[in-house]
Amino acid sequence: MANHKKTETAAKLKKFYSTMTNAIRLAEIEQGIPVYDWYTEERCDDPEVVKAFIERNYLKYLNYTSIGYISDNTDYYNSLEFELKDRIYSDVVVYLQDGTFFWTLDVFSQYYYDTNGEKGPNKLGRDIFAFGILEVKRDSPHFYVGSSSERISDRDKLIRLCKESGFNCSKLVQFDGWEFKDDYPLKL
Repeated sequence: MANHKKTETAAKLKKFYSTMTNAIRLAEIEQGIPVYDWYTEERCDDPEVVKAFIERNYLKYLNYTSIGYISDNTDYYNSLEFELKDRIYSDVVVYLQDGTFFWTLDVFSQYYYDTNGEKGPNKLGRDIFAFGILEVKRDSPHFYVGSSSERISDRDKLIRLCKESGFNCSKLVQFDGWEFKDDYPLKL
């Protein structure tokens, strides 16, 4: 049962990464400018502006059911075990057709993906994983895995970072070929 959950969660992470990467690339083609040039035009942490940005640029490329705010779902918000919880109350959330969802506060900030929707434990590195969009680095992938665009190539460091806060657990899973190895530091 545990191996099935690991395999299913890893597949969801890989799919989300691929889906968002494709949505960003298609939006870039449609807009005619690279995402890193959006930084100067669209950076904003106003939830209404972020929601409009996501609606305009990404939704047409996603299989989604609805878009709203974390604050619309107080039961989910209250169930979160999240060290930055006070900062995400106004985050924009996109509910995907497969029952998962992601949320963000800023167009060029962290995107948090919940692999099992509202079901618990609602904790980073267990069912919530961090992704993000690069701001200005033209030679790097646009959608990155983990809590920063830093390229960490030391697996032991990734394990330590995942265990410490959960923010780089998605980066560890990607580093391991989109699978949860036996020494993954957190219980799914």
